[in-house]
Amino acid sequence: MGQKKISFLPGSRRRGSDYRLPALSGQSAIGQMDKYQDQADLSILVFSPDYLASPYCLHEMNRAIALDPQFKDGKVIPVMRESCALPAPFQTNPPIWIDLTNDKLAEKWDLLLKPCDVNLGCTVPDWLRVRDELVRRLRRHESVNLVIRNHPRWRELLSQVKMDLSQEHRIQLAQVDLAAGSASTLTGLIEDIIKACGGTVNKITKTNALLSLDRFCSNHPNQIFLKILHFDLIVYDTYSDHRFFAALRNLVTDKKKLVLVMESRDYFANLIPRNHPLSALFPNNIELGGRP
Repeated sequence: MGQKKISFLPGSRRRGSDYRLPALSGQSAIGQMDKYQDQADLSILVFSPDYLASPYCLHEMNRAIALDPQFKDGKVIPVMRESCALPAPFQTNPPIWIDLTNDKLAEKWDLLLKPCDVNLGCTVPDWLRVRDELVRRLRRHESVNLVIRNHPRWRELLSQVKMDLSQEHRIQLAQVDLAAGSASTLTGLIEDIIKACGGTVNKITKTNALLSLDRFCSNHPNQIFLKILHFDLIVYDTYSDHRFFAALRNLVTDKKKLVLVMESRDYFANLIPRNHPLSALFPNNIELGGRP
């Protein structure tokens, strides 16, 4: 999202000494840290009791200070995440530090993002709220309608949600895009869905497309989590009849083999007419509004 490279090591949520970096064969943790920090334009130091108890984090801090000991070049950005005493170098000649002990204040986040050349297109508290709500709903196996207003960085948000679900909850979030040319036909869309969910496409035709989708989802060992981008395009009724949407509803509500994230620019209820097969679905509405 930004052009600058950032060195960022927040410390462990448990104990500072427990912090672990992603392992690369043949390289020490300190060596990896130094390599990434040397490539960075600036270092963000996120102070907390855990940070100050971590040898890794203190190593990063001391190297950052050595690059700008008088805090003149803006290469070090200290952030107070949890209340703690500032380290000695920041007491004798303190740079301006950012107070994020209350992460609900958008203006504080703006102070952090500006020097990093990052623009989410919305306030950070809103971005984090929507991210956390999406993860919470999907963990509960609830379908969601993500409504986008103006121009927030929603693609990056969904990427973060996908990573959080995969790493923390072992949920794989597949993706199809109704705006893609391959999704302009029923067979193409179903091929996209099966491929995105790790299946193998084999001779899907217009006559067996719905059967192929139903068999794939029904025989899948786990419930399938699928995000559909540009769901607004459903109003153009690209497909020849409503049988596809009836099959989709069956997989979501009756068989409970699908959990959907539908990204759109309008609410699901406004996109689906009352007599539409999907009108029986009542997904949770979550709105992400960008700055005008």
